[in-house]
Parts: sequence; C-alpha cells; structure tokens
Amino acid sequence: MSSPPLPPLARLNALATAVPTHDIHQAFIDWATPRLTDERVRALFARMAARSGIAHRWSVLPPTADGGSPVAPGGFYDVPGLPPTSARMAAYAAHAPELALQAIAKLGDAFDPERITHIVVASCTGFVAPGIDQILARRLGLPPTVERVLIGFMGCYAGVTALRSARHIVRSEPDAVVLVVSVELSTLHLSLAEAPEPLLAMLQFSDGAAAGIVSADARGFALGAGVSLALEDSADLIRWDIGDRGFEMHLSGEVPGRLRERSPRPPCAGNCSMAIRPNCSRSTPGAARCSMRSNMRWASIRTRSPTAGRCSRASAICRRRRSCSCSPR
Repeated sequence: MSSPPLPPLARLNALATAVPTHDIHQAFIDWATPRLTDERVRALFARMAARSGIAHRWSVLPPTADGGSPVAPGGFYDVPGLPPTSARMAAYAAHAPELALQAIAKLGDAFDPERITHIVVASCTGFVAPGIDQILARRLGLPPTVERVLIGFMGCYAGVTALRSARHIVRSEPDAVVLVVSVELSTLHLSLAEAPEPLLAMLQFSDGAAAGIVSADARGFALGAGVSLALEDSADLIRWDIGDRGFEMHLSGEVPGRLRERSPRPPCAGNCSMAIRPNCSRSTPGAARCSMRSNMRWASIRTRSPTAGRCSRASAICRRRRSCSCSPR
C-alpha cells in the first residue's frame, strides 16, 4: 500500500502594508507628559519614551481644521471625559475596512479576486457586524462562496495565528489561495491615565494594516509549523479590557523576564526564524532589552517599527515583509 501524499508546503507569496498619514506621536507625548505630576515620574516617562526608538505613530483619526491632533481643541478626543466606546466603534467601522483595503491594493497583481478561496482577518481594536471579513469580501468583489475566518480580540499574537490558520488551510486544501489581513486602530483607545505604565503602553501602539497571500505556489516565505504555549500565572500580565471609554490596556513590566525564563527553543533546525508575539520593547517598564538568540536566527520580540510604532497584530505580519523574499516590496 502506498503512503498518502505529503501535504503541500504553504508559502507567504506576497505581502503589503499600509499606515494612515496623520502622525500623532509627538502630540501624544505633549499631551501625556503634563498628566504626570511628579517630576521624577515625568522624567522617567520622557526617558522611556526616548528609549522606545519610535519616531512616528500614525492614526486614522483626522487632524482638526487647523491641523491639530486628535487631542487638540476640535479633535476627536476633545469632549468631556473622552468619547464613549460606541463612538470609538463607529470610527472603527468607518476606518478599519478602508485601511485594510489600502494594504490589499498594494499587493498589486498578486491579488486576484477570482483566485481567492479563503479570507482570514485578524483584528482586536474594534467590533462591527457584519464583520470586517464580510465587509472586505463584499468590497473586494469576492464570490459569496469564499470561506471566511475572523480572529477577533485575541491580542498581539493574532497576526501569527492568522498566518498559521492560512497554513493549515493550504495544507488541507492544496489549491486554496488565502488572503490574510490584519488591521488595528490602536489610537482609538486613548484613556485619561495619570500613571506612567498605561501611558507608556499607549505610546507604543499605532494604526496600521497588513495583507498577504498564502498558497502552495513555490515562491515566497515558507511557513513552518507553529508553536503555542500558554504560560502559567500569566493571565494578568497583558490585559485588554472593554471599558465605557474605549478598550483599556494593561502591560506589565514582568513580561520580558517571564519570556526569558519560559519561552521554548525554536522547533526547527538550521537557519530559521521564530516570531514571539507578546508586547515588549525598551519602553515597557522593566525591559532594558527583550530579544532572544540561539544558534538559529530568532525574530526579535521588539517588533515595533521606528517609523510606524507598533501596529500590534499587524506588526507581526509586517516583520515578515522585511525578512522574506516575496513580492511586492
């Protein structure tokens, strides 16, 4: 009896990214700094912000009539107590599909709507129904038979999970062509924090989208087997809670040390990459350095971009654009 055929090797054939045009990074620092009344804490915040290595962060929220930021008079956040979650979700419904479509458009000829059999979308900074997966499928003119997967509110590892899901689809259906999309609008969740930890957490995140094509075509970045590991007693280290005034981030300074202690070795031999997707950077309290090395090449945990900030889920996919030979660039 002959052995069953081996499943095909799934590859990331093409990858593209998009960010908004409104840079709000310095405006946020100028807004956040006076909220810290202790001069020593204020100096710590300034030092950690500088160490983040982030020069720009982009927001879908438009500038005011005179070019001001969302926290300026007349901006999105210029309301008593900040906008309610409902207003932020309305902004998400308006802007998230548009930013995702910009990333998909940059795929160029690699995106052929007639070839797409599946769409996998990852997003955790907003909710809308019908889902963003349905909105994108309709706007792109995909056939109604396209199979859809929406990965929502999973957190910062959702980009990796989206790619892993696409890999599983291709391995089970060799003719599948999967459109993978990650879009996050983190700047919709400004809060009136007065402590350095939440302000530093907000400082790290930006708005952005990434889109890719995964199939069995023999070009691009090969997707290997994924590894999932839930650390014990870690549920409170990274939290993303839905509040009445947006989603509230908690990012513990214990994350880097816990990862160094507990993370597994790469499940591969030779020259390979492994992406680890919690959030930690030099501006995370307690994180002087947060990268892992072995005799193999590991992807740095610090996945923020100096020109775009961290796009959370999207940044995990964006990183592959810098490390793979797929097109378009």
